[in-house]
Amino acid sequence: MKAISTTLFSILFAINLQAQLRIEITDPNNKGIEEVLVAVTEINSSKQYLKWTDKNGIIKTSISSPVILSISHLDYKTLIDTISITGNYQYRLSPKNQNLKEVVVTGQYEPESAKNAVYKVRSIGKERFEQQAANDIQTVLSQELNIRFSRDNATGNANFQMQGLSGQYVKVLVDGIPLTGKSGTNNAIDLNQIDINNIERIELVEGPMAVNYGADALAGVINIITKKTNQDKLALGITLHEESVGDNYSFFSEGIHSPSLSVNGKISEHISAMASTRRYSFGGWVGNGSERDREWYPKNQWLHNAKLNYTSEKFDITYSTQKMQEEILNLGPVNNNNPLRDPFSIDESYNANRWMHQIQANFDLGKWNLQSANSFTDYERLSKEFRTNAITQEESLTSENQQDTIFYKDWFSRNTVQGNILQVGNWKVSGQFGAEIQYEQAGGTTLSDGSKDLWNTAFFASTEIEIGESLKIRPGVRYTLNSLFETLPTPALNLKYNISDNLQLRVGYGRGFRAPSIRELYHEFIDANHNILGNANLQPETSHNFNADFNFTISGKQEFNISAFYNDINNMITYFIPQQATAATTYRNLENFRTNGINARWNYTYSNFTSNLGVAYIGRYQRLSDEYQVNEMLYSPEANANLTYNWQNPGINFGLFYKFTGANQAYRETINEENNTIVELQQMDAFHWLDFTLSKAFKHGIQISSGIKNLTNITSIQNNFTGGGAHSGNNTGQTAMAYGRSYFLRINYQFNQ
Repeated sequence: MKAISTTLFSILFAINLQAQLRIEITDPNNKGIEEVLVAVTEINSSKQYLKWTDKNGIIKTSISSPVILSISHLDYKTLIDTISITGNYQYRLSPKNQNLKEVVVTGQYEPESAKNAVYKVRSIGKERFEQQAANDIQTVLSQELNIRFSRDNATGNANFQMQGLSGQYVKVLVDGIPLTGKSGTNNAIDLNQIDINNIERIELVEGPMAVNYGADALAGVINIITKKTNQDKLALGITLHEESVGDNYSFFSEGIHSPSLSVNGKISEHISAMASTRRYSFGGWVGNGSERDREWYPKNQWLHNAKLNYTSEKFDITYSTQKMQEEILNLGPVNNNNPLRDPFSIDESYNANRWMHQIQANFDLGKWNLQSANSFTDYERLSKEFRTNAITQEESLTSENQQDTIFYKDWFSRNTVQGNILQVGNWKVSGQFGAEIQYEQAGGTTLSDGSKDLWNTAFFASTEIEIGESLKIRPGVRYTLNSLFETLPTPALNLKYNISDNLQLRVGYGRGFRAPSIRELYHEFIDANHNILGNANLQPETSHNFNADFNFTISGKQEFNISAFYNDINNMITYFIPQQATAATTYRNLENFRTNGINARWNYTYSNFTSNLGVAYIGRYQRLSDEYQVNEMLYSPEANANLTYNWQNPGINFGLFYKFTGANQAYRETINEENNTIVELQQMDAFHWLDFTLSKAFKHGIQISSGIKNLTNITSIQNNFTGGGAHSGNNTGQTAMAYGRSYFLRINYQFNQ
């Protein structure tokens, strides 16, 4: 009996000793770190077991003796501690002073580190979006070198350039699938119609990517990678963003109001799903207008996203959908000159809707991999003019001729197989073979002769030859069949050479071919304020692009990059505005157009401080140099500085984001007082942009951000370009750039089960 009592007592005593230990791992901002490896070693028995922290940075375990904890993570310094009693422990990790091996997918056969990729890929992650408290993609990309944005005052659309070329030469992708819904006379995508809260990162590739992504990828590719479904049982995210527009702000009307909600989680062992919705409300800005007839029009957006993923050992398949609804209102001044009728106003609205469906699948075939990307996009835009009774607020259409519509329906399928071809010694050869088909249908009142359609079928192949650890060579070719035009093959050759462990050289050449788009061929927009016609006699463009890039890394703390590019386009399709006011504005082929430029970037990290500095010099060809004694190229400088600092003790992050955009110059033919044609140098002035932000993370998944945008208080800049665009009229004097200095407050809440 005594032996039994002693045994029971010992068991009970041991059970009591197996008490709970709770460990919380946080970053310098006091935010829990996921997937930290905690090795627990019992001192008495030398037994070791491993634990991973959850989404909140927490592990729970039991110990029966003193233990040694080894806490490690790829991004943070390893921490070792010895504890002898149970309870709650919190450890704050310090970041490593090194550049992480970020993984990129754009243009690669498989996910690969940016350092090893044959193309120079820049990745901008969601951390940067949070640091800038960005409400749209323009806020983020406008801080980058070689990218410039402008605004269409009539429609509120954000137009952009890359490498001195308009957005129609930049392929915009969502998870590798082209985005449909071009707008404006420059035939480009409005990036602000994409929900930035649903983006994991943006990958930028400057230079020709026609072999991989087709004709529109001459200046580069913007690949928007959306957030993926996660493997947690449940994750809930809520964001509230409030921002003034200049000095204007009030709840529910003036200013910017942008709440969002997301739900993400695992449904079963193989199935996970996510859904999100966001409301963006912009109250407009009076500026030089009136209380009702504002210089910046009010805009409202609804942005919805959903994704369903199935993953198994050999394949995974994902269905996703994005729904965008946008309304921009141009409210005219009230007319009360007639005492016999109610006062009224003539108003306009611009409504855009895009519904995009995607199905992507990935199959593991051993040494080979099959990827299939398919999508259907339905985009429409309606512009209407209506009369609003100022007393009753009743609305009525002014005239059927003032109601304009356009729609695009796009079916896209891309299928590729990639993998290893052979390996002999230190030679490794891999390849990719693919086929792509795209069918586009368009119609509406702003296209002549009813609906139109266009299809392209492309076959492409490339191979990557890797010689040891130093050299990669990737030749490739693409051939496209177009339903309207004869086409040419588009070859490309890219090379990456590791001069040393810290010095890399990349060079590339690409030939481009671009057939005129439906909009350029058949655009027809004629009313009291517009006279725009397409040109069915346009010819396809051909182009050549050369680029080079040097990258030098020092001890993981500093990175220097120098790159240069040269674009040469024959038969470039451009938007032509005649000198005669009564003549139609149209599209035409230029004989030749060129851009070139050089960039230098320096990234530096020390302790809790990070800086990204850069300068650029971009030149654009002046076609009048063929006829007059003027410079063949005119250049414009750029500079940027993105600085962040982590103040550890209070856990506050500071961010400073600066961009200098140099003057944009061009020669134009004008008529002088003697009715003679002369050449003048015209200019849009330079400007400086500066944002300041600070943020702090709290326990329980709460983060608060605040700051000032547009500290330099820019509203407009001097611009003496004549005939700057279809909606700009004469466009002399001032060009609207922003709505002045503004202030914001953002609250994020993240719950993970």
